[in-house]
Amino acid sequence: MKSFSVWILLLALFMSMCAAQAEPAGKAYTGEVTVPDRFTVKWITPDGYTLEGVDAGNADWIGDPGFMIATLVPKDADAGQPTVNIAIARDARYTGVGRMNDLDEEKLAAIEQELQDEGTLSLARANTADGSLLLVLREALETGDFVQLYTVRQGYEIKLVLSRVDAADAAPITEDEVAMALRFRSDLSFEAVA
Repeated sequence: MKSFSVWILLLALFMSMCAAQAEPAGKAYTGEVTVPDRFTVKWITPDGYTLEGVDAGNADWIGDPGFMIATLVPKDADAGQPTVNIAIARDARYTGVGRMNDLDEEKLAAIEQELQDEGTLSLARANTADGSLLLVLREALETGDFVQLYTVRQGYEIKLVLSRVDAADAAPITEDEVAMALRFRSDLSFEAVA
């Protein structure tokens, strides 16, 4: 009888393991904001950061409630990690554009040209985990360097800008820090309301 109970227990354990593997692992989002009648954004806050200053759809700012502004702030101010400013805004030029991947090469080149200025060190194309194209722009200014991740999603521009608060003696943004921002963007769930 004891061995029969062990077999039943092992079978139950095996079935629960199979069921757990069959179910897709959902993302554990740590925050969400909805801009009424525009879009919903869900995010996973990276380790060592908090997401602050979420402003979603304040029409007094720009006359259009179709935007969101927020900042990823390091929990430890002395750690030297960059802040990440996030801006999502509707852009009439991209009405009907699902992803930046949908733009032809001429339009992509025009965006690249528009983003560059005299401080530009490099501009490269990269992809999020789901294959969405984005541009990675690195610039050096008098106040320090910064990196911008730029993409288009469902008619909206999405910008993530990495910079150091105390730029006077700040080290350049590292590839690991850019990779962290890219993971944040890859995990970002953005759904526009039709």
